[in-house]
Amino acid sequence: MAFLEVMRTADGRVLARRADGLPLTAQDREEAKRLAGDAPRECSECGQPMTVMGGTQRLKVWVCWHCAKSV
Repeated sequence: MAFLEVMRTADGRVLARRADGLPLTAQDREEAKRLAGDAPRECSECGQPMTVMGGTQRLKVWVCWHCAKSV
């Protein structure tokens, strides 16, 4: 499994991509759904969508790319 970036849009859709640029596998899609399950929708500072980053170590880091805040 690759390192994934996952975010939930305002309408609830899950967007995901692999950090290495390859297409998502079925296992990557399942992991993206799991990571996005408890994703905050918006940054508390600026209101922009938060992105969750996770990989093989089951690590979750929530990031706002707009204001560079992480939780």
